[in-house]
Amino acid sequence: MVFFDSTPVGRILTRASSDLGVIDFDIPFAFAFTIGSLIEIIAIIGIMAWVTWQVLIVAVFAIMALKYIH
Repeated sequence: MVFFDSTPVGRILTRASSDLGVIDFDIPFAFAFTIGSLIEIIAIIGIMAWVTWQVLIVAVFAIMALKYIH
């Protein structure tokens, strides 16, 4: 309680609001990068499967290995 007695409320609220501002700006960009990477991986596998269908066999094993590891 000594911390809250000696620290003005404005400083606490400013710190909390700046932290929330960082979260508000970082989460949408992280989500967009994740979705973008997922779309890119699906497109790459699709193009490789279109050119050489044997890639699908490797992709199935890779997905199974990913499920096993994760």
